[in-house]
Amino acid sequence: MGNDSLSQWYQLNGIIPVSDWHPPMVIQIWKLTNAIIEGPSGLLVLQSILYWIGLGLIVQFALNNRGLVAKALALVFVGFFPVTWFMMASVWKDALMLSTILFSLGLYLAIRKPIKSQKSKFWFFLLPVIWLFLMVACGVRHNAITAVIPLVFMMTFDLMQARAKWFVKVLFSCTFILSMVFASKKINQIGVEVRYPYLINQLVFWNLAGLSIESDEMLIPVDAFENADSANVEVLKRYYNDASNNSIVFGSGIIKPKVWEDPEYGKAFFNTGLRSIINHPADYVRIRIRSLNELVGNGRWRPYMAYIFHTSYWKGDENLDLKRYAMNHESALLKIENDLITRLSRFGFYNLIPYLSLLLIVLTFLFFRPNSEQRLFLLGMGISALLYWLPYLIIAPSNDFRYSNWTIEVVVLSITIMTLNGISDSKSLKRILKNAFHFYE
Repeated sequence: MGNDSLSQWYQLNGIIPVSDWHPPMVIQIWKLTNAIIEGPSGLLVLQSILYWIGLGLIVQFALNNRGLVAKALALVFVGFFPVTWFMMASVWKDALMLSTILFSLGLYLAIRKPIKSQKSKFWFFLLPVIWLFLMVACGVRHNAITAVIPLVFMMTFDLMQARAKWFVKVLFSCTFILSMVFASKKINQIGVEVRYPYLINQLVFWNLAGLSIESDEMLIPVDAFENADSANVEVLKRYYNDASNNSIVFGSGIIKPKVWEDPEYGKAFFNTGLRSIINHPADYVRIRIRSLNELVGNGRWRPYMAYIFHTSYWKGDENLDLKRYAMNHESALLKIENDLITRLSRFGFYNLIPYLSLLLIVLTFLFFRPNSEQRLFLLGMGISALLYWLPYLIIAPSNDFRYSNWTIEVVVLSITIMTLNGISDSKSLKRILKNAFHFYE
């Protein structure tokens, strides 16, 4: 477990108050797994089950005309692709989001044929299950909604086809999405003891610090600082980091917590920050480009990996007996993992540029490819992966690689499926180039 998950594990066990700093839905799900398998491993098992079932169903659909060997190769390659697999080995909200989306997609592919052929009405009862797991994805990772929207529209237009007019499909999709967002928001309010109504202001403060340094003008209100002496550009330079908001928000000690704790002040601070960004567009673009360089791999990378966390940071450690959950031969395993991550980093596995480039190539190929069941599905996934990552162009809290997990999973899955289905054979390539030529002509 990392810091965030450890904090929620303590909240689950009553050591610290339940807060909405991280999505409380994780705690609600953890309670259910904890009743079956006591300890962090219960949630890890759930993540893994959803992950592998989802991938298996997707591979079965996408490679339905290929043999068992091809399907097995695809499942092993995609499932154990090191970048995403290392993260799946950690109890983490991002891993839970990834596994629930994959499971939802797999379930949709498993029931689409009987639903479209109207062989049995039983399969319609599994649609609420898809809704449930996509709702969980939106609830455990706030920006998952950008990945879910195109997937919902793809499912709706595919399943309904000629049964309904386009505006009915759009209305159904919007209702489906809005109900998910509403439900996830309500569930994330259950049992919360400490609320932070303006957590977004962490990122606003960080960006305002960058703007202040860029313009050499203090743009942050003085009353947001713990000490008036800290309200100057030189202090901001000492703590500001292009790659992450952690150093200035969590490590500096110069910010008053009311910036994100007090609803009235938080709203005023947010509006002030927004006006400053609007009034300094060129400076904002410059600081976001620097942060983007860090995020896509031109700067420093801090690949996120699975690790076992021993700590005395939280009060009440002795009540949890954390050593019960430690792995045998932990130091050797951590050394192996660190060595693997280091080596993979040298070969570009932890650089986002190749993945984004491949994603654009995949979408271009699919745009000109003749219609097929796989084409619609792969296009939906590709657009989902693109929309999931695009918000980070505007705002991202750090260059943490896990923020791109869904995008990378889709790229690796799509490339594998297209390769094994012969998308790159000479006939297909000629047909795609011919269609592209006629389109541009």
